[in-house]
Amino acid sequence: MPAGLAHPHRRFTPGDTVTLDLAVRPRLTAPDARIDAVRGCAAIERGPVVYCLESVELPPGLGPDTLRLDAGAAPADRDGGVGITCRVVPAEDTAWPYAPRPATDPAGDPITVTLRPYHDWASRGPSTMRVWIPLAD
Repeated sequence: MPAGLAHPHRRFTPGDTVTLDLAVRPRLTAPDARIDAVRGCAAIERGPVVYCLESVELPPGLGPDTLRLDAGAAPADRDGGVGITCRVVPAEDTAWPYAPRPATDPAGDPITVTLRPYHDWASRGPSTMRVWIPLAD
């Protein structure tokens, strides 16, 4: 039999159970490079579940737009969600929205945040969120 394939051969009786235990770990998902809006970002998924970075999970003064995902740190199970390491970048405060941008965002202090399933977004009150998180350089 090929690896990962099982064929139980036995006579089952009422009350017998078969348990399927799939080890599904959180993973980074890259977007299609043709989608300009999410180029340079990644999403986090576990099996079919998509996770989001929600503002209620962040320390005071930080928003989803001030974090960059550290792709070198693997996502891990944490507190019923997925823990990721992000770098804090200062929010831009410019008078003109089309000011020249630096070539790269400065890598800031690392923090660990917990992502929650996207389908639960705003279940704890009004919030902002991101599914596609910009990557730290």
